[in-house]
Amino acid sequence: MRERGYTEEIYEIGYGFLDQYQGKGYAKESLLAIFDYMKEQGVKKIYAGTAKNNLLSVGLLNSVGFQLVGTQRISFHKDSEGNDIYFEGGNFVKELC
Repeated sequence: MRERGYTEEIYEIGYGFLDQYQGKGYAKESLLAIFDYMKEQGVKKIYAGTAKNNLLSVGLLNSVGFQLVGTQRISFHKDSEGNDIYFEGGNFVKELC
């Protein structure tokens, strides 16, 4: 979790699971537990981002209450020659209060 601002308690969350652990509910269970903890800490909002074509991740975010609030062109990896590889990313937010 990474704090996004100094005056608000707004955080960004990310996750990744190896192929053999995907589709078993671990990500959803983990996120729900993290939300409970963050609520106890007074956190009001959580942000997440994923590639718009990562349908499993988008579905997970939607299933735990995140809302799509915007999109942007993102470079996350480089090719073998060091050039940026771009993709369309979705920006999501969840209100915890």
